[in-house]
Amino acid sequence: MTYRIYILDHRFQVLESQDFEGRDDLSALDKGNSLSRDNPVEIWQRDRFVACIGMDGEGAPSQSFMSLSLRNLALAA
Repeated sequence: MTYRIYILDHRFQVLESQDFEGRDDLSALDKGNSLSRDNPVEIWQRDRFVACIGMDGEGAPSQSFMSLSLRNLALAA
């Protein structure tokens, strides 16, 4: 499946986007996690929202965004 990741600035404005091929939403989340070290990211599969991964004060993905992402995956299954 084709996904697009939007890399966002601290005001959640798009800095850049990247298209990539992934097997499923979990692989897209892995890719998003690897890109969210310095900036929040949004992950989309065509016009379907997959996840938003933010940052906490230490540069790690925020738990609230990760919980939302995992809940969306559970609902989609």
